[in-house]
Amino acid sequence: MGKQKRFGELIAHVVGKALGVLAEAAAREVGLDEANSVVVADGAQWIKQEAQQHFAQATHILDWFHLWRVVRKAICEMQREQHYSDTWLRQQIAEIKSWLWQGEVEEAVKRLQSWQGQEKGEGKALEAALTYLDQQRDWMGSYEAWRQAGYPVGSGIIERAVALVINRRMKRRGMRWKRANATALVALRTAFLNTDWQREPSNRAFL
Repeated sequence: MGKQKRFGELIAHVVGKALGVLAEAAAREVGLDEANSVVVADGAQWIKQEAQQHFAQATHILDWFHLWRVVRKAICEMQREQHYSDTWLRQQIAEIKSWLWQGEVEEAVKRLQSWQGQEKGEGKALEAALTYLDQQRDWMGSYEAWRQAGYPVGSGIIERAVALVINRRMKRRGMRWKRANATALVALRTAFLNTDWQREPSNRAFL
């Protein structure tokens, strides 16, 4: 398992480097102003590194749905282990969700920390949530303010793009791909969806 994890981290590092370069090139292609751009991510370390290298001046936002899923799991774990009522669960969810949405992260952390030592089980979800909040703090802020400013606070648009560009074409029953062939097909499909066919290859968003 340790070797598999290290191999996965190596792959993410190598692929991440390529994606970072491509993302910066695409941003330049469409004339994106870095200072007024937004990077939304699920908290993966390699994404944060690439964002810092290629989009250091951008607004960095931790995907709201990843954040809330991790924290909500911890709240539900505590209710289950302590046999608290559904009323307790609804109250905790409402309060902690509101704090996180408004950027009051410290209040949420204090509430979760107050539960440490109360767990009857292993408390894995609680510890995972506290670790996640600590590691992702620099990408968290007022989601309400970001939303009012018109910023995206979720990575759904990216996941939709992956589904449209890759999954719909390449994850059909029985399909197997070599990396070189898959990369070539993704480039072609991107050019097709971006209607880049009439442009010189050197001026296309992705080569």
